[in-house]
Amino acid sequence: MSFRKRIEIDALAFMDDLPKEQRRAILGQLHAIREYPQRHSDYVAADAQGRLLDVCVFEKYAIHFWTDWPDRHVKILQISWADR
Repeated sequence: MSFRKRIEIDALAFMDDLPKEQRRAILGQLHAIREYPQRHSDYVAADAQGRLLDVCVFEKYAIHFWTDWPDRHVKILQISWADR
């Protein structure tokens, strides 16, 4: 059940300053989220518009994403430190 993955530019910008190994690990997790989004949702949070986003806590990172079921896209909206 593979989805297409869309990544916000700000999420990519967060990864720019990370070491190569950590970027690779996060990209691996993004691929896993793309395959089965609901398996990787640790909790749900609302964005500024009130839309419910899934949040995957991976190592020390929080990956905020939204699954667009009709279009079969997973939209990665934010990657940040998990403790913030």
